[in-house]
Amino acid sequence: MAKKINWAGVIAKLPGVYVEDQDPEGCGVAVSLEASAPGRWVVHAVRDENGHIRFLSTSPCGAYAVFQHLEKLFAEAGYIPELSEVEYDMLELPPKDRVFHQTLAGKMPGVYLGMPEEEGLEWAAHYSVEVKGDGRYVLYSGVIPEGGVFGSEPEIDPSGVYDLSQVLDELRLLGFAPTCLDFLYRFDTLDLSVVERNLPGSVISCPSAAEQGLVVSVCWESEDRWKVFTAERAERETRIHEQRDLDARQVHHRVYELVAQPIPAAAGERVGLPPLEKVFSESISKKLKGFFLGQVQGRDEGGHVQTRFVSLQHEGKDGWSLYYVKSEELLAGGRKLLAHHAGPFGEERIYPFLESLDPLLDPLDLHARLSGQKNPDLFALAKRFEEQMEAN
Repeated sequence: MAKKINWAGVIAKLPGVYVEDQDPEGCGVAVSLEASAPGRWVVHAVRDENGHIRFLSTSPCGAYAVFQHLEKLFAEAGYIPELSEVEYDMLELPPKDRVFHQTLAGKMPGVYLGMPEEEGLEWAAHYSVEVKGDGRYVLYSGVIPEGGVFGSEPEIDPSGVYDLSQVLDELRLLGFAPTCLDFLYRFDTLDLSVVERNLPGSVISCPSAAEQGLVVSVCWESEDRWKVFTAERAERETRIHEQRDLDARQVHHRVYELVAQPIPAAAGERVGLPPLEKVFSESISKKLKGFFLGQVQGRDEGGHVQTRFVSLQHEGKDGWSLYYVKSEELLAGGRKLLAHHAGPFGEERIYPFLESLDPLLDPLDLHARLSGQKNPDLFALAKRFEEQMEAN
């Protein structure tokens, strides 16, 4: 019959701090930890080997190795003792979770994020994001294989390749707090051309944005919602601002607030954004009389490209009147929208009259609009306009 061990007497001989969360009589192992130098510890153990005790001590080791030794010593016990806060403080040993996360962080590509912290949910996977620098972001997940112990090599796999908007959405969906995502809103460069290549969606290229040192892009989010990204130079980096869950009208207003120009039609089309004409159709139709011609390119008094929404009304023998709404007035969001009126003018004066409106309206663009109308009066007006342009 094996000799019964006096565990109380054996434990009293162990150097350092005895870990209270143990059952040596049940599992035949007792452990203590001793701090030997800053960042180094020794694991002391007593093992029951058929009624005989055996003392074991490791060489001084780091925190990672301490927890590996504990797992090996208690591999057959069915549990691993957990240190209390008091024991951690006495030993000046970093908590097990922190040690594990720091080690895993060194193995996962890119910026290590850890596990999402969402109340009521338990996550098995850890995540990191690798910034590729060409507008692509690779999301990685890392898990410890089932049955693995502390220090087991994690299984790390790419979860997907995204643009900035997509990776932010994906991380929010996983449950990561905004503070964890802050690094994604910074570019370590003051070169806005580099930033422009990395912003998602459709970049709004216009002189006023460049003059202000801004890069603005519009990005589709879901169904009838979009985002607006704004990049601004800070002291040593470029900061990114993201506005989410905007409808089409809000997007048009926001971009105008930033760059004082409407979104170019081609830029809006790339992200499925309805044009101004459609978004503000009700406001425009209430103000314009006659035949609506649509958008006509123009310039504001400062020479910046703008858009005019134009209609022509036949005034009988007096000729034609022209009505137009300025895009900048439409987007400024004032209570009262003005419809500008010019005319009436006769057909024989159409070309010089429209030329006199420059830079408010582009005669050639207006002629193209007229030529595309099915109304016979407007088509005839377009032919007369064309003859006068050729004569000049």
